[in-house]
Amino acid sequence: MSFQATFEAHIQIIEKGMRRHVLFIPGDVIEELCIKGVTRLLGEVNDVPINLAALSNGDGRYYLHISRDLQRTAHIVMGVPVTVSISIDPDPRRVDLPEEFEIALDQDPEAAKKFYAFTPGKQRSLAHYVSSAKREETRITRAIDLCEKIRTDNLYSQRKEREG
Repeated sequence: MSFQATFEAHIQIIEKGMRRHVLFIPGDVIEELCIKGVTRLLGEVNDVPINLAALSNGDGRYYLHISRDLQRTAHIVMGVPVTVSISIDPDPRRVDLPEEFEIALDQDPEAAKKFYAFTPGKQRSLAHYVSSAKREETRITRAIDLCEKIRTDNLYSQRKEREG
């Protein structure tokens, strides 16, 4: 069983590059968990389950990127402390797919073969695109459209690789 750390933090905005809302991980937690590079973490923010990466800001500090959706779900607001519990993900390559995307991939073996060849980060990004839709119909449409783009090498990243 891995070590779990719990701490309080306040959401902050960093504007280096792209503007992001983040929760900084205290230095003692970074040391206890042996966080280095991009490290996948499991845990909770205000009792809402998370599966996020600890990201470095370049000066030795690490943070969790907190999406707008997570801010709403976990009731995170500026100036109010949040409770964070994290541990190292024992299976960092695991990608949780929304049901609609799993079904679409099952029905399109060629797209599935290409999808599972992508890095876990790229897979997570595509899965998030599908799962972020509120309506089931939209998730289904996104899943089908993604399979078509993956199969025909028409994802933006695939086109960039060809042009590269």
